[in-house]
Amino acid sequence: MRYIIVLAAIFILLAISTPLISEVVVLKDGSKYIGRITDDGDKIKIATEDGEIVVKKDRIKAIYKDAQTIDRELTDI
Repeated sequence: MRYIIVLAAIFILLAISTPLISEVVVLKDGSKYIGRITDDGDKIKIATEDGEIVVKKDRIKAIYKDAQTIDRELTDI
């Protein structure tokens, strides 16, 4: 019984934490989008809280995948 409770707790934690893992996409025009990125050839799809955004790769200035880099680098943009 404890085994099932532990597994259920792990699944709940994973379900809660998964949306928190995201990247930041900074476009050349200064726009910033936060979400999960999917590569789609010459474009990327960004799944944000407000829906999905499709951006051509040639419009992207930078993509940040970890919070420490984002905090340090976004002040320079």
